[in-house]
Amino acid sequence: MRYPAVVTKEGKNVLADFPTCPGCHTFAPPGRDIEHEAKEALQLWLESHLQERMLPPRPPRTFKARKGTLLWVSVNPKLGVKLELRWMREELGLTQAELAKLAGVSQPAIAQLESPGSNPTIDTLNRVARAMGAQIDFHPSAGESVKSYAKQLRRLGPGPERSRVIKALREHLAGGTSRRLRVPDAALSARR
Repeated sequence: MRYPAVVTKEGKNVLADFPTCPGCHTFAPPGRDIEHEAKEALQLWLESHLQERMLPPRPPRTFKARKGTLLWVSVNPKLGVKLELRWMREELGLTQAELAKLAGVSQPAIAQLESPGSNPTIDTLNRVARAMGAQIDFHPSAGESVKSYAKQLRRLGPGPERSRVIKALREHLAGGTSRRLRVPDAALSARR
């Protein structure tokens, strides 16, 4: 889940405005990372809406910026799950008490699920999702590049080349790089 931010420059500062999230904007002074600032501002904006029991808008799938640079800011998965549950409950027209009865949990459990600070169990999440006709599902987000790393790791034994591949995979998953690491064929043939 991600929201679009329009990044512009004003004087020495870089500004980020979220057009689909009214009132959500931030800036980065020189030397500060606008991506970090935007992610933090969006997180706080979404959490405050949930805390106040207001329903934030769903993020658009596409967006075109009329001016500035478009920056897609991802939502942390824990908050994303809470938002999805809240949107689904709203779309079904259910109150927290009605959903609790359908899921076989208490109404305070539903309120806690929708609270930004809670840490629900997988069992509770699963029961509530099933009550709304949904399921918890995992989808690999890194796609083919992670499969490439896995293929290399299966063929490498312990040693510096394996450590390099693991480090590159960690950086890739953290968003530090989008390139693939190529391991020399000699290192791969040593494992075969």
